[in-house]
Amino acid sequence: MTFKLPNDANIISERIFENAKKLVALKYWDGIRDDQLLNWLQNFDTEQEKYIAAIILYRLIYRNQQTINTFGAQLFQITIPDYLEVKGAYRVNDLDEWQTELNRPDSRSRLPFRFSTIESVDDKPAKSGASIYRALKGEFFEQNLGVGANALFKLKDNQKINTLIFFDDILGTGQQFIDFVEKYKLDDLGKNILYCPFAAFEKGLANVRKKFPKIDLRPVEVLTEENSVFCTDNKLLSIESGSISEECKEFYLKMCKEKGFKLPANEWLGRGELSLSYLFNDSTPNNNISAIWYSDNNWKRLAKR
Repeated sequence: MTFKLPNDANIISERIFENAKKLVALKYWDGIRDDQLLNWLQNFDTEQEKYIAAIILYRLIYRNQQTINTFGAQLFQITIPDYLEVKGAYRVNDLDEWQTELNRPDSRSRLPFRFSTIESVDDKPAKSGASIYRALKGEFFEQNLGVGANALFKLKDNQKINTLIFFDDILGTGQQFIDFVEKYKLDDLGKNILYCPFAAFEKGLANVRKKFPKIDLRPVEVLTEENSVFCTDNKLLSIESGSISEECKEFYLKMCKEKGFKLPANEWLGRGELSLSYLFNDSTPNNNISAIWYSDNNWKRLAKR
Protein backbone atom coordinates (compact mmCIF):
# COMPACT_ATOMS: atom_id res chain seq x y z
CA MET A 1 0.00 0.00 0.00
CA THR A 2 1.34 3.41 -0.94
CA PHE A 3 0.03 6.88 -1.68
CA LYS A 4 0.89 9.74 -4.01
CA LEU A 5 2.88 12.49 -2.37
CA PRO A 6 2.45 16.18 -3.17
CA ASN A 7 5.17 17.51 -5.45
CA ASP A 8 6.76 19.48 -2.62
CA ALA A 9 6.24 16.83 0.08
CA ASN A 10 9.85 16.94 1.28
CA ILE A 11 9.75 20.72 1.70
CA ILE A 12 6.43 20.51 3.56
CA SER A 13 7.71 17.81 5.91
CA GLU A 14 10.94 19.64 6.73
CA ARG A 15 9.06 22.88 7.37
CA ILE A 16 6.73 21.13 9.83
CA PHE A 17 9.65 19.36 11.54
CA GLU A 18 11.46 22.68 12.00
CA ASN A 19 8.36 24.29 13.42
CA ALA A 20 7.99 21.42 15.89
CA LYS A 21 11.61 21.84 16.97
CA LYS A 22 10.95 25.54 17.64
CA LEU A 23 7.89 24.73 19.76
CA VAL A 24 10.01 22.36 21.85
CA ALA A 25 12.86 24.88 22.15
CA LEU A 26 10.45 27.62 23.23
CA LYS A 27 9.03 25.26 25.89
CA TYR A 28 5.55 25.61 24.44
CA TRP A 29 5.56 21.83 24.13
CA ASP A 30 6.86 21.77 27.70
CA GLY A 31 6.59 18.01 28.23
CA ILE A 32 8.67 17.06 25.18
CA ARG A 33 12.47 17.32 25.07
CA ASP A 34 14.36 18.07 21.89
CA ASP A 35 16.02 14.64 21.94
CA GLN A 36 12.59 12.98 22.26
CA LEU A 37 11.39 14.76 19.14
CA LEU A 38 14.55 13.96 17.18
CA ASN A 39 14.50 10.30 18.23
CA TRP A 40 10.82 10.04 17.28
CA LEU A 41 11.44 11.53 13.85
CA GLN A 42 14.15 8.93 13.25
CA ASN A 43 11.45 6.22 13.43
CA PHE A 44 10.29 7.33 9.99
CA ASP A 45 12.55 6.12 7.17
CA THR A 46 11.05 6.69 3.74
CA GLU A 47 9.78 9.95 2.29
CA GLN A 48 6.21 8.69 2.64
CA GLU A 49 6.76 7.69 6.26
CA LYS A 50 8.23 11.13 6.94
CA TYR A 51 5.14 12.70 5.40
CA ILE A 52 2.98 10.66 7.82
CA ALA A 53 5.08 12.08 10.68
CA ALA A 54 4.52 15.57 9.29
CA ILE A 55 0.75 14.98 9.12
CA ILE A 56 0.70 13.89 12.78
CA LEU A 57 2.72 16.90 13.95
CA TYR A 58 0.70 19.29 11.81
CA ARG A 59 -2.53 18.13 13.49
CA LEU A 60 -1.04 18.01 16.99
CA ILE A 61 -2.92 19.96 19.67
CA TYR A 62 -0.68 20.43 22.71
CA ARG A 63 -2.00 21.57 26.08
CA ASN A 64 0.94 22.77 28.15
CA GLN A 65 0.97 23.57 31.85
CA GLN A 66 -0.14 27.15 31.30
CA THR A 67 -3.11 25.96 29.25
CA ILE A 68 -4.02 23.37 31.89
CA ASN A 69 -4.02 26.13 34.50
CA THR A 70 -6.24 28.23 32.23
CA PHE A 71 -8.66 25.33 31.74
CA GLY A 72 -8.72 24.81 35.50
CA ALA A 73 -9.43 28.49 36.09
CA GLN A 74 -12.35 28.34 33.66
CA LEU A 75 -13.80 25.38 35.56
CA PHE A 76 -13.34 26.83 39.03
CA GLN A 77 -14.18 30.45 38.26
CA ILE A 78 -17.05 29.98 35.82
CA THR A 79 -18.30 26.45 35.11
CA ILE A 80 -18.52 25.00 38.62
CA PRO A 81 -19.85 28.11 40.42
CA ASP A 82 -22.53 28.59 37.74
CA TYR A 83 -23.51 24.93 37.88
CA LEU A 84 -23.78 24.85 41.68
CA GLU A 85 -25.95 27.96 41.67
CA VAL A 86 -28.28 26.67 38.92
CA LYS A 87 -28.71 23.42 40.85
CA GLY A 88 -29.35 25.26 44.10
CA ALA A 89 -26.45 23.34 45.62
CA TYR A 90 -24.20 26.21 46.70
CA ARG A 91 -23.91 29.92 45.97
CA VAL A 92 -20.62 31.64 45.17
CA ASN A 93 -20.87 35.35 45.92
CA ASP A 94 -17.20 36.26 45.61
CA LEU A 95 -14.52 34.37 43.69
CA ASP A 96 -11.73 35.24 46.13
CA GLU A 97 -13.81 33.98 49.06
CA TRP A 98 -14.73 30.90 47.03
CA GLN A 99 -11.08 30.08 46.43
CA THR A 100 -10.37 30.56 50.12
CA GLU A 101 -13.19 28.20 51.04
CA LEU A 102 -11.91 25.55 48.64
CA ASN A 103 -8.49 25.59 50.29
CA ARG A 104 -9.44 25.70 53.96
CA PRO A 105 -8.19 22.74 56.03
CA ASP A 106 -11.76 22.24 57.27
CA SER A 107 -13.37 22.61 53.82
CA ARG A 108 -14.61 19.03 53.95
CA SER A 109 -16.99 19.85 56.79
CA ARG A 110 -18.10 23.17 55.28
CA LEU A 111 -18.81 22.45 51.60
CA PRO A 112 -21.61 20.24 50.18
CA PHE A 113 -19.71 18.77 47.23
CA ARG A 114 -16.81 16.46 46.49
CA PHE A 115 -14.31 16.13 43.65
CA SER A 116 -13.17 12.92 41.98
CA THR A 117 -11.81 11.54 38.72
CA ILE A 118 -12.59 8.70 36.35
CA GLU A 119 -10.68 5.56 37.20
CA SER A 120 -10.04 2.51 35.04
CA VAL A 121 -12.67 -0.21 34.94
CA ASP A 122 -10.82 -2.57 32.59
CA ASP A 123 -7.64 -3.30 34.59
CA LYS A 124 -5.67 -0.86 32.44
CA PRO A 125 -4.08 2.25 33.96
CA ALA A 126 -6.09 5.48 33.76
CA LYS A 127 -3.07 7.70 34.23
CA SER A 128 -4.03 10.70 32.15
CA GLY A 129 -7.29 11.48 33.96
CA ALA A 130 -5.59 11.07 37.32
CA SER A 131 -2.83 13.42 36.16
CA ILE A 132 -5.38 16.14 35.41
CA TYR A 133 -7.00 15.61 38.81
CA ARG A 134 -3.66 16.00 40.61
CA ALA A 135 -2.87 19.19 38.71
CA LEU A 136 -6.24 20.72 39.64
CA LYS A 137 -5.98 19.60 43.25
CA GLY A 138 -2.59 21.20 43.62
CA GLU A 139 -3.77 24.49 42.14
CA PHE A 140 -7.43 24.95 43.08
CA PHE A 141 -8.71 22.90 46.04
CA GLU A 142 -7.77 21.20 49.30
CA GLN A 143 -7.15 17.49 48.94
CA ASN A 144 -9.68 16.58 51.64
CA LEU A 145 -12.46 17.58 49.22
CA GLY A 146 -11.52 14.60 47.06
CA VAL A 147 -13.13 11.18 47.15
CA GLY A 148 -11.95 7.95 45.53
CA ALA A 149 -14.19 5.86 43.32
CA ASN A 150 -14.39 3.01 45.84
CA ALA A 151 -15.78 5.39 48.47
CA LEU A 152 -18.51 6.93 46.34
CA PHE A 153 -21.20 4.55 47.59
CA LYS A 154 -20.68 5.85 51.12
CA LEU A 155 -22.01 9.24 50.05
CA LYS A 156 -25.44 7.95 49.07
CA ASP A 157 -26.88 8.41 52.56
CA ASN A 158 -24.84 11.51 53.38
CA GLN A 159 -27.39 14.30 53.28
CA LYS A 160 -24.70 16.96 53.68
CA ILE A 161 -23.30 16.17 50.23
CA ASN A 162 -25.48 17.17 47.28
CA THR A 163 -23.04 17.26 44.33
CA LEU A 164 -20.22 15.14 42.90
CA ILE A 165 -17.87 16.74 40.38
CA PHE A 166 -15.66 14.53 38.20
CA PHE A 167 -12.57 15.67 36.30
CA ASP A 168 -10.99 13.89 33.36
CA ASP A 169 -8.58 14.52 30.53
CA ILE A 170 -10.74 13.54 27.57
CA LEU A 171 -14.05 11.94 26.72
CA GLY A 172 -13.53 9.93 23.53
CA THR A 173 -16.18 7.42 22.51
CA GLY A 174 -17.79 7.81 25.93
CA GLN A 175 -17.63 4.09 26.67
CA GLN A 176 -15.05 4.36 29.46
CA PHE A 177 -17.21 6.91 31.29
CA ILE A 178 -20.35 4.85 30.70
CA ASP A 179 -18.61 1.79 32.17
CA PHE A 180 -17.48 3.86 35.16
CA VAL A 181 -20.99 5.19 35.81
CA GLU A 182 -22.45 1.69 35.64
CA LYS A 183 -19.76 0.11 37.82
CA TYR A 184 -20.10 2.67 40.60
CA LYS A 185 -23.84 3.26 40.10
CA LEU A 186 -23.44 7.03 39.94
CA ASP A 187 -26.93 7.45 38.58
CA ASP A 188 -28.36 5.90 41.77
CA LEU A 189 -26.55 8.03 44.35
CA GLY A 190 -29.22 10.72 44.44
CA LYS A 191 -26.68 13.52 43.89
CA ASN A 192 -26.06 16.13 41.25
CA ILE A 193 -23.41 14.64 38.96
CA LEU A 194 -21.19 17.03 36.99
CA TYR A 195 -18.59 15.58 34.61
CA CYS A 196 -15.91 18.01 33.42
CA PRO A 197 -13.44 16.56 30.92
CA PHE A 198 -10.91 19.01 29.54
CA ALA A 199 -11.85 17.85 26.06
CA ALA A 200 -14.71 15.79 24.68
CA PHE A 201 -15.36 14.22 21.28
CA GLU A 202 -18.81 15.33 20.13
CA LYS A 203 -20.01 11.79 19.35
CA GLY A 204 -18.91 10.64 22.80
CA LEU A 205 -20.89 13.47 24.37
CA ALA A 206 -23.97 12.39 22.45
CA ASN A 207 -23.50 8.76 23.55
CA VAL A 208 -23.25 9.65 27.24
CA ARG A 209 -26.13 12.13 27.19
CA LYS A 210 -28.37 9.57 25.53
CA LYS A 211 -27.42 6.89 28.07
CA PHE A 212 -27.50 9.09 31.19
CA PRO A 213 -29.68 12.17 30.63
CA LYS A 214 -29.55 13.07 34.34
CA ILE A 215 -25.76 13.43 34.36
CA ASP A 216 -24.50 16.90 33.42
CA LEU A 217 -21.52 17.22 31.07
CA ARG A 218 -19.48 20.42 30.83
CA PRO A 219 -16.31 19.90 28.76
CA VAL A 220 -13.87 22.78 28.46
CA GLU A 221 -13.57 22.20 24.73
CA VAL A 222 -15.30 19.97 22.18
CA LEU A 223 -13.46 17.98 19.52
CA THR A 224 -14.97 16.90 16.20
CA GLU A 225 -14.06 14.69 13.26
CA GLU A 226 -11.97 17.61 12.00
CA ASN A 227 -9.50 16.94 14.83
CA SER A 228 -8.69 13.49 13.48
CA VAL A 229 -5.21 13.10 11.98
CA PHE A 230 -6.69 11.63 8.80
CA CYS A 231 -9.62 14.01 8.49
CA THR A 232 -10.44 14.85 4.89
CA ASP A 233 -10.29 18.54 5.80
CA ASN A 234 -6.57 18.23 6.61
CA LYS A 235 -4.96 20.27 3.84
CA LEU A 236 -1.86 18.06 3.88
CA LEU A 237 -4.10 15.25 2.66
CA SER A 238 -5.35 17.15 -0.36
CA ILE A 239 -3.48 17.10 -3.67
CA GLU A 240 -4.41 18.14 -7.19
CA SER A 241 -6.03 14.79 -7.95
CA GLY A 242 -8.14 14.85 -4.75
CA SER A 243 -8.00 13.66 -1.15
CA ILE A 244 -5.42 11.07 -0.10
CA SER A 245 -6.89 10.69 3.39
CA GLU A 246 -7.85 7.02 3.11
CA GLU A 247 -4.64 6.11 1.32
CA CYS A 248 -2.57 7.74 4.06
CA LYS A 249 -4.54 5.98 6.77
CA GLU A 250 -4.04 2.61 5.08
CA PHE A 251 -0.34 3.36 4.65
CA TYR A 252 -0.06 4.27 8.33
CA LEU A 253 -1.72 1.01 9.40
CA LYS A 254 0.60 -0.95 7.11
CA MET A 255 3.55 0.92 8.62
CA CYS A 256 2.46 -0.01 12.17
CA LYS A 257 2.35 -3.66 11.12
CA GLU A 258 5.73 -3.55 9.39
CA LYS A 259 7.32 -1.73 12.34
CA GLY A 260 6.07 -4.52 14.60
CA PHE A 261 3.78 -2.54 16.93
CA LYS A 262 2.94 -4.99 19.71
CA LEU A 263 -0.61 -3.70 20.11
CA PRO A 264 -4.00 -4.96 18.94
CA ALA A 265 -4.57 -3.59 15.44
CA ASN A 266 -7.67 -1.71 16.60
CA GLU A 267 -5.44 0.41 18.89
CA TRP A 268 -3.11 1.61 16.14
CA LEU A 269 -5.48 4.53 15.52
CA GLY A 270 -6.04 5.02 19.26
CA ARG A 271 -8.94 3.91 21.43
CA GLY A 272 -12.17 4.07 19.48
CA GLU A 273 -10.05 4.58 16.34
CA LEU A 274 -10.46 8.36 16.75
CA SER A 275 -6.97 9.05 15.32
CA LEU A 276 -6.37 12.05 17.58
CA SER A 277 -3.13 13.92 18.20
CA TYR A 278 -4.15 15.76 21.37
CA LEU A 279 -1.57 15.86 24.15
CA PHE A 280 -1.22 17.21 27.67
CA ASN A 281 2.19 18.12 29.04
CA ASP A 282 2.20 15.23 31.51
CA SER A 283 0.04 12.60 29.82
CA THR A 284 -1.28 11.28 26.53
CA PRO A 285 -4.91 10.14 26.29
CA ASN A 286 -5.33 6.66 24.80
CA ASN A 287 -7.52 8.02 21.99
CA ASN A 288 -4.35 9.35 20.38
CA ILE A 289 -2.84 7.67 17.38
CA SER A 290 -0.44 5.03 18.72
CA ALA A 291 2.61 6.24 16.77
CA ILE A 292 2.77 9.09 19.29
CA TRP A 293 2.88 7.06 22.50
CA TYR A 294 3.86 3.49 21.57
CA SER A 295 7.38 2.45 22.58
CA ASP A 296 9.62 -0.60 22.22
CA ASN A 297 13.25 -1.33 21.34
CA ASN A 298 12.65 -0.33 17.73
CA TRP A 299 10.21 2.57 18.12
CA LYS A 300 10.88 5.69 20.18
CA ARG A 301 7.80 7.43 21.50
CA LEU A 302 7.13 11.16 21.21
CA ALA A 303 5.13 11.40 24.42
CA LYS A 304 4.48 9.08 27.36
CA ARG A 305 1.10 7.56 28.13
